[in-house]
Amino acid sequence: MLFDELKKKLEANGFAVSVFAGGEEAAAYLNREIDRKTVGMGGSMTLAELGLRESLAEHNVVFSHGFTRCEARETQELAAEAEIYLLSANAIAADGGEILNIDGTGNRVASSLFGHKKVYFVVGRNKIAPDFHSALHRLRNVAAPKNAQRLGRKTPCAARGDRCYDCDSPERICRALVVHYRPVNQVEMEVVLIDQEDDFAITPIADSFEEFVRGLRTEEDEDGEDAPGGERSLAQLLQGMESQGMGDNPIADKIRGLLGERG
Repeated sequence: MLFDELKKKLEANGFAVSVFAGGEEAAAYLNREIDRKTVGMGGSMTLAELGLRESLAEHNVVFSHGFTRCEARETQELAAEAEIYLLSANAIAADGGEILNIDGTGNRVASSLFGHKKVYFVVGRNKIAPDFHSALHRLRNVAAPKNAQRLGRKTPCAARGDRCYDCDSPERICRALVVHYRPVNQVEMEVVLIDQEDDFAITPIADSFEEFVRGLRTEEDEDGEDAPGGERSLAQLLQGMESQGMGDNPIADKIRGLLGERG
């Protein structure tokens, strides 16, 4: 009943809405809908758990930090120019149908507002709050601490995992709030609702902020997302675009420029 009412509210607000009983059905639907496109993705555990980066990349060109092997800023810029953009929502207010997202760098919320032919919000049941104030509370005191923990940020909320401390840490991730009351002009927007919990558990990982910071690995210890090899990966993306008849896409030209700059 909750999803039926929310679907009606979102549709009344102008959003297209699709509802699925589970993640597998939702992922299959998105793979049918999105084909031979350039696709940008915002950081999202929902999208990661659905395996959408991998499955969509089999028949699209996907730009997503941690998946596309190039510098983070380059990936974000390529994702911002993609035809399709996927992200989740930090919360949706059930009574008014507002979609809320909070961001640190801003690339994710910026792409939810402008630059794409279509934007998909992929949202699990756990992201739905009763009203706007509850949704805002979820952003600040549930979603942000979890994401700060996951990203290994040096913030009080990551250390304690219990709430927002409205901190002044340079690594604070709650810096910009975007609320979608209606779809923005000139961008098609669809909400994909999944009647399944997709969140990751929030767990206190240190007794104090100082202890948490001492336990963090340094950048030199990481084997992660920004490893060398971006040139080769960009070349592979370009080759894939050309093989799919997408060589005249503006993003293909941008990749050629990036490769040319690196000699």
